[in-house]
Amino acid sequence: MQLAEQGSNDRLGITVISGFCKDIRDVQDVMHDEMSRRHLWKDTIFAGFYISPILGDLLAMRLDVDKEQSPHTVLLEAFRLAAVLYVSDLRSKFGIDTLPAGPLYATKLQTILSSSSTRDWEAQTDLLIWILAIAFTSQSLFQEQRALFTEMFNHALTVGGISEIEDLKALLTRIVWDEEILDIQSRTLESLFAAWQQQLI
Repeated sequence: MQLAEQGSNDRLGITVISGFCKDIRDVQDVMHDEMSRRHLWKDTIFAGFYISPILGDLLAMRLDVDKEQSPHTVLLEAFRLAAVLYVSDLRSKFGIDTLPAGPLYATKLQTILSSSSTRDWEAQTDLLIWILAIAFTSQSLFQEQRALFTEMFNHALTVGGISEIEDLKALLTRIVWDEEILDIQSRTLESLFAAWQQQLI
């Protein structure tokens, strides 16, 4: 994953983001290894041992965007909220209820993205697309929240010059996405992308 760096705060934020993405990818690699040998989804201990610690770290990393509305803080907090939704969806594969506060985190994410300026994201369009893809496909959302992210996502695709589903999948995978594990989310994403392409015709 490559993200733009424009200063020391950006470097710190990108280091944090990259670290979480690596942790998630490592867990997904272990999940694939275990899936090849057994029915993993019945093992809730696995989720508690491998996935819950990442979720705990994300929840503990609180940023006050109301007091510090720098592009660095906005980017990092938006990533954190999307990553919470992503990891929650991983946990749900084990029959563990998705995060009860999922809709609240989605609302916070929507507020941050709606109040941030285009300048905050001009060098991080790929990350914005990833964040919106997670938000739109999250199993934690209410349907009306899902609809609110659709317009943002479609706009980000246009700005990012993404016109093919394979390009979108490659972008998401570079950050962190697993099409096999997140099968429901991947189908939801494909349906959204197909609908967006129809609008362009």
